[in-house]
Amino acid sequence: MQQDAVRKIGRFCNFLTICLLFFVFSVHSQANPNAEKDGDSGLTLSIGYVSTSGNSETTTGNFKSNYHVKWGRLYFTAYGAYLFTDVRNQETGVKNRDTERIETGIKTDYHLGNKSSIFTNVTWKKDEPSGIDHNISLASGYGCTLFNSNQSGLKGGVGLEGFKEEKIVEGGHISNSVLAIYFQVDYHYRFNKNNALKFGNESRMSLSDNNDYRLASTLSYTSAINHTLALEISYQHDYKNLPVNNKRKTDSITTVNLVFRF
Repeated sequence: MQQDAVRKIGRFCNFLTICLLFFVFSVHSQANPNAEKDGDSGLTLSIGYVSTSGNSETTTGNFKSNYHVKWGRLYFTAYGAYLFTDVRNQETGVKNRDTERIETGIKTDYHLGNKSSIFTNVTWKKDEPSGIDHNISLASGYGCTLFNSNQSGLKGGVGLEGFKEEKIVEGGHISNSVLAIYFQVDYHYRFNKNNALKFGNESRMSLSDNNDYRLASTLSYTSAINHTLALEISYQHDYKNLPVNNKRKTDSITTVNLVFRF
């Protein structure tokens, strides 16, 4: 009971911090008329504070990188993220930083027309706090842009995903391969030239077991400080209906990062 109360207070404090930073940088950016527009290519590097809850509860740091380039109708993105976490042993109460979360991947989007495209995503993940030694996946399908303007845009996609996953269990590892229906949604909204809100969701459901489904959502707010530096505040929520034994179904990550644009 006491731990639950402390956890709720911590989440509330994180929420207040995000709201405060949102307000402060919104006011700052409204006074800064310089815009950072998306180009045909770009590289961003991020470093900052992170707070996690679920299978790991810690306040440490993370690193992220993102590179995108456009060749004609093909839009290519390569990304990576590293997060070091403290995990408390429930039996001894001792924390250690021997576990980590790593994700890297490539996304391609080939435009067939103004509103239709073919996407392919390749991802490799390692999430030791959730009991995942590694997960490699390949997803491909049809994407549709519902609307897109200078202020906002919404795009969805549906296809198939195959992934092979190795789980950490007591006494060793077990691996399984899954073919799943895959959905993705991406939405962005620009408040002004320097402030943008983005939402993304990836969902998959196993074709062989309807109880095996997963949802990963990310909500982020970015505020430009100048043409090379920005502040990003993001919240990531991951849900696995069938987690590894003795692991929680839900993990959340709150990050506050400085973003360097090149």
